[in-house]
Amino acid sequence: MAEDLEQQVRLSQQGNRRAFEQLVGIFQKQVFFTVLRVVQDRHMADDVTQEVFIKAYRALPALQEPAYFKTWLLRIAMNRAIDQQRRSSREREQVFFFEEEPAGAGTECESLDRAPLAELGTALQEALASLPQKLRRVMALSLDGKLSHEEAGRILGCPAGTVKSRLHHARRQLREKLKRYL
Repeated sequence: MAEDLEQQVRLSQQGNRRAFEQLVGIFQKQVFFTVLRVVQDRHMADDVTQEVFIKAYRALPALQEPAYFKTWLLRIAMNRAIDQQRRSSREREQVFFFEEEPAGAGTECESLDRAPLAELGTALQEALASLPQKLRRVMALSLDGKLSHEEAGRILGCPAGTVKSRLHHARRQLREKLKRYL
């Protein structure tokens, strides 16, 4: 898989648009949710995701190590999301840290049966949104479990140990905020 990915990157660097479209297909969802967790607005996340892939396409020939494409791409995504967040001063939607709808979403009957889960989902979203920016960013990259601490560190521009430390502090704060549910 990694070799296939590196081959797609090399082909893309040589101007093969089909290969780049395949890379977009592989990483679009992960980039979108990484951006969404930072900007907290779906429409804005769509726009920023498009910007990320445009920037990546233009900068791809300069990428020295095709093996690091994923972390390089997610670093672009994180930087663009942070830039957008700084520019944006309007009201934000609820923070979305998960790819699925919150537990309990659905018909009225389902919501009644699953009300405690829906309450927990809402409380979790609020607790995540209340974390300091540095902790929220590391959680945004780590929640889906697709990145190692080293990869998250490369994206955030900090050592893996700092990622581990921030995750520890974020989890501790979340446990404190959600202790009535635990």
